Amino acid sequence: AQGAEVYVRLSVLDSDYEMPNADFGVTRRDRQYDAVLGVGWEFANGWLLRPQVLHTTHHSNIPLNEYRRTETSLTLRRVWD
Repeated sequence: AQGAEVYVRLSVLDSDYEMPNADFGVTRRDRQYDAVLGVGWEFANGWLLRPQVLHTTHHSNIPLNEYRRTETSLTLRRVWD
């Protein structure tokens, strides 16, 4: 069946390291947040087009490891039954 489906995915990753970082003298602790928005569109029988946007925010108690990034992708998939 042809049609489109919108999806949203949210995730949190919490990382706690056991040993102090040798360069900074502190035990690293990170938290990463991801948000994804996309559409899965079956435009023909067995053919799926999936554009999506992913935004990541990564916090850390070591500033060198902090970042934000936004990625866009377009996936074409063929499914055989």
